[in-house]
Amino acid sequence: MAHPDQISFVGPPGCGKSTLINALAPHFANPRLMLEEPDSYPFVRFVAEPSPAWQTLNQCDFMLRKVAAVLSDDPPLTAIRLMESDWYSCHTMWVPTLHRIGLIDSADRDALQQIFSQAVAAGVPVPRLTFWMRAPGELLAQRIVKRDRHFEVSSTFAALVRALAEFEDFPLPGRVVQLNAADSVTALTEAVLRELSLQQNG
Repeated sequence: MAHPDQISFVGPPGCGKSTLINALAPHFANPRLMLEEPDSYPFVRFVAEPSPAWQTLNQCDFMLRKVAAVLSDDPPLTAIRLMESDWYSCHTMWVPTLHRIGLIDSADRDALQQIFSQAVAAGVPVPRLTFWMRAPGELLAQRIVKRDRHFEVSSTFAALVRALAEFEDFPLPGRVVQLNAADSVTALTEAVLRELSLQQNG
């Protein structure tokens, strides 16, 4: 079930999702910003660990918290939700990548798939429009170093970011628009607003 006012911004760490969402916020009346605050995810500090158990727990926690945020959120009907990595893309992008580079095994992947399938079967709302922010691994690495988060400093996390940057098979519901995350924030903001205007007038 696509939510008419839920817009998602997805992509690997460092692509600028939260920066773009914050730049877009002033262009809307009472927008609901649904950002990934690291302190809200207790297992995120293990994302750099080469441990299938911790990677699986972190991924499960992320997806369930995003499902809960969508189901518990009740903004005014006129409000727009600008979401950083919705629950659907959180699974379809990260789980195959974690499995492909050996950070989770097949049993973990299948367990996460079961949780995802239950959310789909339950009709948890999905975005009507997703902006996929793509960037080369070198740019992502530079930005990650600059923001200086201790849990992002490891060869394991660097390998994960590179793999996510190369991600191609990305099944999503609704409309998906690709953005070049190397563009300026101003250019990205204009591109999003232009697409939203086309959607509204179309």
